[in-house]
This record gives sequence, structure tokens and C-alpha cells, in this order.
Amino acid sequence: LVTATRTLAPFLPYITDHIHRALVGTSVHLADWPVAAVLATDHALVERMDLAREVASAALSIRTTKNLRTRLPLRSLTVAHPRKELLEPLLDVIADEVNVKTVLLETDPSAYGTTEAAVDSRQVGKRMGKAMKDVLAATKSGQWKPVGGGAIEAAGQVIQAGEFELRFRARPGIDAVSFSGSAGVVVLDTTVDPELEAEGIARDFIRAVQVARKDAGFNVADRIHIEVRASADAVSAIEAHAEMVKSETLGVTLTFGPGTPAGTVAEAKLLDQPVAIGVRVA
Repeated sequence: LVTATRTLAPFLPYITDHIHRALVGTSVHLADWPVAAVLATDHALVERMDLAREVASAALSIRTTKNLRTRLPLRSLTVAHPRKELLEPLLDVIADEVNVKTVLLETDPSAYGTTEAAVDSRQVGKRMGKAMKDVLAATKSGQWKPVGGGAIEAAGQVIQAGEFELRFRARPGIDAVSFSGSAGVVVLDTTVDPELEAEGIARDFIRAVQVARKDAGFNVADRIHIEVRASADAVSAIEAHAEMVKSETLGVTLTFGPGTPAGTVAEAKLLDQPVAIGVRVA
């Protein structure tokens, strides 16, 4: 417990000082910084979280490429990795980070594309001679295997680390990228139907209301009335998710009208159309 108070002292200076004084009689801020080697380390958890972060980063890169904003929900993310069991406890974390409804786990990345080992022929051509042709054909079709030390073997030849680059080629018709050194693949369903689009608009609106609350100087616990002037399509999407909007923004009422909203008025854009948002304390 003493070590814990010293570790947390920069983040919780007052409570940790109180606890430390009760335990040993001196201020925690006069104590030596704890040695990292004596702190508890959960290596399995670190491995899981590192892999989950790689999954999220790869999936978000697809969103960026497809120009799909993060607040727009998507149906599913498929993760193919030989050690999928590492990710099973973190499915909700991944789903929340990537903003998808479902995360599916599989073990065979090759089902979604081919990982090509692009060999630098200038570095290895002279050494391999006539075998180079077979090596290039094998590495391009994905017929290679790791042999340790960062090296791979293809067509009976060993190619050392630094003599090749791994490149994942997704199967036609899917949006997929590799992660974890090409050991795994993420496949993101980028199809956006009207239901998902409406929820995305509602989430964009929530963000706009939160900004309006902050700019108006409201307390984080204040319940508010929200009035909106927006296009018909935006109103339809917001109304379809009215309960979510009110829950996320502490809204007591949510009303729509053609006139100027009451309260502190903020301007935003939804569907590239101007939106006026009025907020006032309930």
C-alpha cells in the first residue's frame, strides 16, 4: 500500500499524502520514488492491450482511407489472428474504440488476402543467382514462412531481415489491412445504410450540443432544455435517437422549430447544412 501511494502521489497528491502519513508518519512527497522493478506487472494484460491497440489502429486507418468519420457507427469488424483468444476479453473495448456494433474473431488471416514478401532483388540477386526467379514467384504468391531472427524462407532459399518488405494484398471487394507485423488482418464492413447514417448524425449532434454547453459555461451536472432549428433530414435523424441525445447531454426536453431557438444559441453543421442549437438550464 505504501508503494501504491508513492506511485499515485503525482495524480492524487492530497489523498495519497493522507494515507501515507497514516501508514508511516511522513509525507509521501518527501519519500523516494518507487523502483519500477518492485511494481506489480501483468505481462499477459500488457500483451492483450498492445494487440488490441494494434487492431484499433489498423481499423481506424481503414476509416481514414474511406473517409468515414469516427462518430459514424459501422456494422462489424472482423479480426483474424492466430491467437484470437488474447482479444476475447477486450471485444467491447475494441468495438467502442472503432465504433462498430460487433467484433468477430477468426484465426486465419489468409482467408482475407495474401501477404507478399517483396524481396529487394538488388540485395539478394547476386547471391541467389538462378534461384531468384523461383524466390520472387513464391514470395509474391505468399508461399513463404518465417524461420526466426526476422528471416523468411521461400523456394528453399533464406532471405534475411532487411532484404524484404511484407505487403498485405486484400482480397477484392473487402476493406482489410494487416497488423502485428502481418500476423493478423482486420476487415471492416464499411457499408453505411440509412440507419447507421441517422445514428451518426445524431452522434454529431450530441457533440455539437456538448460544445454549446461548454461555451455557455454550464456546470457538467446541469440539466438543460435543447431547442433546434435544422434541415428536415437532420431533424428526422435526431428525432429517431432523441432518447440517446437527451441521455448523453443531460437534456430534459428536445424540441424543434423554424424560429430562433431560445437560450444560448450555437451554430453548427449537420449534413453540410447549418444548424442552430439553443441550450438553457432546466
